[in-house]
Amino acid sequence: MVPLPLDPGQLNTRLLLEVPQETSDGQGGTLTQWVAVTEVWARIEPLVQGAVWHRQVELAGAERAVLSHRVTLRQRPDLRAGQRFRRGERVLTIRSLRDPDESGRFFLCDCEEVLL
Repeated sequence: MVPLPLDPGQLNTRLLLEVPQETSDGQGGTLTQWVAVTEVWARIEPLVQGAVWHRQVELAGAERAVLSHRVTLRQRPDLRAGQRFRRGERVLTIRSLRDPDESGRFFLCDCEEVLL
């Protein structure tokens, strides 16, 4: 397979990679805490479908806008769906990821950002 022409110079945004950590709540349930793993250089691209730039969902009884993004970064063996990227107050949850050209160089992550 021919490698895609991905320019590493386009990875110009610093993101914090966070992983979920389950802890006991002392009553038989669990609490999810997010633990920072590392910082990575990445490229964030908003995904727009036609004229629609977001979709509406109901979370905790309130309507929220959800934006879809594609995040490109160098491949990491510890990256999984369900983890997330943080940039300041912005949180991008990884829904899926793939190696676009099977070269082992980059990951493309399909992410969602919930606007509060």
